[in-house]
Amino acid sequence: MKFSIIIPAYNEEKEIGATINSLLKLKTSRKDFEIVVADNNSTDKTSVVAKKAGADKVVLETTKGTNFAREAGRKVAKGKIVAFLDADSIVPVDWL
Repeated sequence: MKFSIIIPAYNEEKEIGATINSLLKLKTSRKDFEIVVADNNSTDKTSVVAKKAGADKVVLETTKGTNFAREAGRKVAKGKIVAFLDADSIVPVDWL
């Protein structure tokens, strides 16, 4: 695996699907990257929406804070290169 894209998220059920969808449209071969969502103890359906949208992994981090969520995602990441992305971002097709 070349890239791990880690998305820390808290109550992002309305945005996370579009973010993941934009990643699935990347020109980079899908076998070369994984999508990891680090749910920062959301009270909505962020994890469910992320998984349905195509996230490869969804990890729960109960300690509040973006840095804790990022680190939880990094710990399960398998890529040689780690990239972080906000949960409400839309990336261009040549982002990686």
